[in-house]
Amino acid sequence: MKQINYKSDFDFILRLRDCRGEEIGWPGYDWTATLRTTTRANSFTASCIGGVCTNCYEDNGQIHIVCNSPRMGKGVLWVEFHAGIPDVIYPDGVRDTFVPQPLEIELVDGAGDCPTDIEVEITVPVVYLNAYDLAVKAGFEGTYEDYVGYASRFPQTVETSEAVMLLLGDFAEGKEKIADALEAQGVDASATDSFDALAEKVKGLRLAVEDDPRAVSPRQFGGRQTLLEFMHNNRRAGFPGMVGVELYGMSDSLHGADAYLCSDGYGSTEGGEHEFAEEHSTHYVIHYYAKEDYQVPTYDKCAGMVVLGGRPALPVFGSSNMAYLHTYDCRPVMTGTLFQSAAIKEAVLHGLEENRSPLFQQCSSLWRLDIPDLENVLANVIYRNTALESIFLPGLVELNGGLCDLLISRIRKIAAPHLKTIMSGTVANNGAALTEIELPALETLSGGTVASNCAALTRIELPALETLSGGTVASNCAALTRIELPKFKWSNGTILQDCRSLRRATINCATPMPSFGRVFLGDFSDNTHIYLQNLTQMYGDCGLLTSNRQQGGEIHFYLPKLTMYDSFSSLGAVWDCTGDCDMYIHLGNQQSLSPINLVGGRGAMSKYYIKGITVEPGFMAPLRIDGNESLSPESLMALIANLGDNNGNATLTLTLGVANIAKLDEDTIALAQAKNYTIV
Repeated sequence: MKQINYKSDFDFILRLRDCRGEEIGWPGYDWTATLRTTTRANSFTASCIGGVCTNCYEDNGQIHIVCNSPRMGKGVLWVEFHAGIPDVIYPDGVRDTFVPQPLEIELVDGAGDCPTDIEVEITVPVVYLNAYDLAVKAGFEGTYEDYVGYASRFPQTVETSEAVMLLLGDFAEGKEKIADALEAQGVDASATDSFDALAEKVKGLRLAVEDDPRAVSPRQFGGRQTLLEFMHNNRRAGFPGMVGVELYGMSDSLHGADAYLCSDGYGSTEGGEHEFAEEHSTHYVIHYYAKEDYQVPTYDKCAGMVVLGGRPALPVFGSSNMAYLHTYDCRPVMTGTLFQSAAIKEAVLHGLEENRSPLFQQCSSLWRLDIPDLENVLANVIYRNTALESIFLPGLVELNGGLCDLLISRIRKIAAPHLKTIMSGTVANNGAALTEIELPALETLSGGTVASNCAALTRIELPALETLSGGTVASNCAALTRIELPKFKWSNGTILQDCRSLRRATINCATPMPSFGRVFLGDFSDNTHIYLQNLTQMYGDCGLLTSNRQQGGEIHFYLPKLTMYDSFSSLGAVWDCTGDCDMYIHLGNQQSLSPINLVGGRGAMSKYYIKGITVEPGFMAPLRIDGNESLSPESLMALIANLGDNNGNATLTLTLGVANIAKLDEDTIALAQAKNYTIV
């Protein structure tokens, strides 16, 4: 693409080719070339009509266009070439042909490229042979006027020339289609190539291109043709579906299809027993199906299978000895659990959009899995051991069943970049080696679990998660130390459950916490620190921890930006807990007019759970902590010492309650009053 400043003069050679790929050169008929850019601001015209040339000249048999003060806008340059081709079959004797095509020239704001000779090329979709030319090629020796005289006397001559023109047009279109097909298979080809050149390229073609994801060869046997190549090279019109089966053994009973072709050359429409030649130990059979919907067959001696085209129904392969299953260019559906076999090693399932049954159950040898179009998981994808070390599901949008469940001991990474919703099931359960879960688009968790019993997982980041209306983010992940939830909106689900080794969790929640939200559930180890960094507002009654099993240990919650929505909102540290746990709440230096209400929680022992409440120096807000009777005198004195000087503002209230006021000396009470606080 040559770049030229859009205000500059420029010139270029415009070469013309016809549909045979042959150069037309300087046309022997009237023509007009109208130039525009993609902005279509203005146009510039070059032409040669009746031998009078405008903005152009003949240059060694080619069209040389000179753009003087073109005044066109910026963008890629297009030409609309109008050819008035003489043809006696038209009433006015002229066949008007219009060719709009882009040129390899772009008009830009900048300086553009250094000046060079510019040549561009377009194809005029005709074979420029009028009826007189065809007659001469056929041996006619008279003049053009002689031919017109004969044509007027013998109309069938005109009909014959028109038929020849149409035939040549079909040839040109055919060449274009052949060239396009070759390019789709990775071969450099053009419609301007001769038929001989195209034929040579077809002869050397291997129709299954290894780098094409739609045609990945399943395996290679010492240079022999692969099953996929065998299928590509033997496609048949009228059969939209094909199943290629790799068989071992000398004979098998062909069944389930409308036609068959074997790698030893045997073909049949009947099926039945077939004995293969002895020269190879492995044999291929193509099954052809006349309808889009068809049932994929099963074989006892099947080493592998490739499915192409249509809407195939995948059977329950169960404990089959198949080592690979590949599907391409089709939309397969499942009829039951796909595999329960230690033999399956590769599964490439293009077109599979959902699974209503488990895909791979106890498939310990499975090392390659590619399901790019799977959008909705309704049952386990992986259940129990496989040889997989990573799972990548680029098409997954919704999870309604288990993804990787139970004893997935080798999987280190799970990625689903477009997963938005988890309704039920578990992304990863019992993943002993799992260290990474990438779910960057996950917005809603209304049931199920992201990670459960993953002992090596240390960090979970869910940058898009907003709604937790049910389910659990992480359960019993012993090494988990950090949670990142930057867009999280609190709800009735659970963030962490039974993460007993947790020492520190940072939750960057940026939105208010609604009524009845819960943060944690289950047992925790001693001295756990939970940072709710950006929690700014809270609505209604909310809880930090719910557990009936907590036995001992300190849990520290840090809420440096927390305020309440109104005086009726409250934060309970522990809800429905009958165990023995010590809670510590650490506030920042908030300045708020709404009271921050910290209750012990809900339950008979709730008023004894909070052992300490701290604020950072400069804290100025109404504070209610009268429902907590286990606060030490030292913690209360430190809290009052860090209060900011509220003089000059409306008096703020510290609601401590009778039991806590009794722990304060007169100097501490006087200090609070000196800072313009009332203690009640």
